[in-house]
Amino acid sequence: MILLEIIQGLREKKNRRKIEQKFRDLILAPQKRSTIILAADIYQDLQRKGIRIRSIIDCLIAASAIEIGASLLHKDRDFEYIAEHYPLRLEKL
Repeated sequence: MILLEIIQGLREKKNRRKIEQKFRDLILAPQKRSTIILAADIYQDLQRKGIRIRSIIDCLIAASAIEIGASLLHKDRDFEYIAEHYPLRLEKL
């Protein structure tokens, strides 16, 4: 999902090839049921609080990082909103 989110936001084909190359050796972990449930909880909880997350995929990425205890390198304000309410560790790009 992380690679999908990055690729879908690229405007130029040459940038896509560069990103695909950089992520070639990325180990893709299967999504666990608990990760998907946490992503849905994040999305719905924040909506109830009046915070609109633009992409459910961002919630899935955040949930994955939370579950494995990883920091998330980002350039997306939605992760800032999530981190205000969930134990998501962030690093800005």
